[in-house]
Amino acid sequence: NLEVLKKAIEEYPELFVGVKIVIAHGRDLGAIKQAKGIEGKKFILYVDNNLTNTTEIIGTLLKTKSVIIIKSPLMDNETAEKIRERVRKRVRDGDITEENVAITAEMAWEAIQVAINKTETAKEMLDDLPVPAAKRLIELAEKEIQIANESYNEGNYGKAYGQAIAAKAHAEAVIKLASKEWQKVIHARVDIQIEKEVHKLEIKIKVLEKAGIDVSAIREKIDAAKAAIQAGDYDTARELIEDAKNMLREAFTQGRGRIREKYLPVNPPHGRGRGRP
Repeated sequence: NLEVLKKAIEEYPELFVGVKIVIAHGRDLGAIKQAKGIEGKKFILYVDNNLTNTTEIIGTLLKTKSVIIIKSPLMDNETAEKIRERVRKRVRDGDITEENVAITAEMAWEAIQVAINKTETAKEMLDDLPVPAAKRLIELAEKEIQIANESYNEGNYGKAYGQAIAAKAHAEAVIKLASKEWQKVIHARVDIQIEKEVHKLEIKIKVLEKAGIDVSAIREKIDAAKAAIQAGDYDTARELIEDAKNMLREAFTQGRGRIREKYLPVNPPHGRGRGRP
């Protein structure tokens, strides 16, 4: 959080003197691992291809004169160049260095396993949801995993790593899409459940109305609940429905006599076990 960072620098400036800024791609496992392994006091800034807030954060950390950019498969040349330009503007007399992620067999293997797990999770989440774009991404991720495995077996760990990281990114995109779709499904189910409750309450309100009982306040609650459902504010809808239920109970209790008069026979039968003569 940028505001928290600014406050920390204001209150404890000595903690940030001589700190290195390490910039790495936030979804690249190798870059993250390498950034964490850099010795000394450091502030790791994770970025993606959208560099929102990066300049401001670097500006906030102006007390440092050392910036390390971790170049990796996910950080394309355009993003790396933008970062270099922004860093140079902010740290004019500083030490700006770049490090390439050194891909080992272990890193490539780990990346492939993560990609497989993410892809399987994405497939399970997608299930039978009607999201054609997500299904295409799954196919792409599976193809990339296949290439990653082949490259690994050939000893081309750099390519294996790059393909695995790409597969992981595509699987994560599917997980995000599937999550949104499941939210829609859940909301639709909640809609149906709450609307059933509203329907039951409206039936009870009609009973009270026919008995001549004033239900205008209860109707207002129900109408407000319907508006909340339309807006997707289910918590408010539930609260309003609960209020309406309580008001209905009270109205039934107070109007019991009128309801009896309206719906029960004028001269109900007395006694038990007496049939027709």
